[in-house]
Amino acid sequence: MDTSEHGTPPSGDPALATSGVERVGWSASVVALHVVATVLLAVGFVAVAVTLWALFVSVDDGGGANIGAGILGVFGLGVGALGLVVLAAAGSAAAVTRVRRRRAH
Repeated sequence: MDTSEHGTPPSGDPALATSGVERVGWSASVVALHVVATVLLAVGFVAVAVTLWALFVSVDDGGGANIGAGILGVFGLGVGALGLVVLAAAGSAAAVTRVRRRRAH
C-alpha cells in the first residue's frame, strides 16, 4: 500500500488500512450525499410499496378512490426521484474528488 511521508495511507486513517485492500477515499461530503441518497431511495421505495398494498386492499370497496394511497404514491415517487438526483450529485462529486486527487499527485 502506498504511504505518504508520515506513514499514513493516502486514503485515510492508518488503523483502518488493510494490506492488499485499497480504500476508495471518498470525502466526507460524498459519503454524506451517498447516505442521504440511500435513505431517500429507501423511503421512496417503502412509500410506493405501501401505496401499492393500500390500493390492492381497497380495490373492491365499492369503486371509491383511495385518496390517501394516491397522495402517498405521489410523495413516494417524489422522494425517490429526489434520491436519484442526490445519488447523481454524489457520483459527480466522487468523480471530481478522484480527478482532483489524481492531479494533485
